Amino acid sequence: ILFVPIYKKKMLSKAAEHLNEKSGGAITRALQNGSFKGDKGNVLYLPTIRATLFGVGNLEENKPLDFIEIGANLIASTFGQTITEAFL
Repeated sequence: ILFVPIYKKKMLSKAAEHLNEKSGGAITRALQNGSFKGDKGNVLYLPTIRATLFGVGNLEENKPLDFIEIGANLIASTFGQTITEAFL
């Protein structure tokens, strides 16, 4: 499973841009069709590309403890899934 950061207001990270291109626009379509906005703590699993989008909000405004919260949300999003590899 891939963990892919998305910034506030649905702005794609470099990793998200690359995966979006390779997946034929799967990330862009998911962002257009849902309520996921990239706010800190948002998590959205895309089974078609085996990737979990996670919101980091406005990266410059985050404090160190915010990244612990983001990580906890990522872990919680994987409950019930069989994961053999994970990439961030």
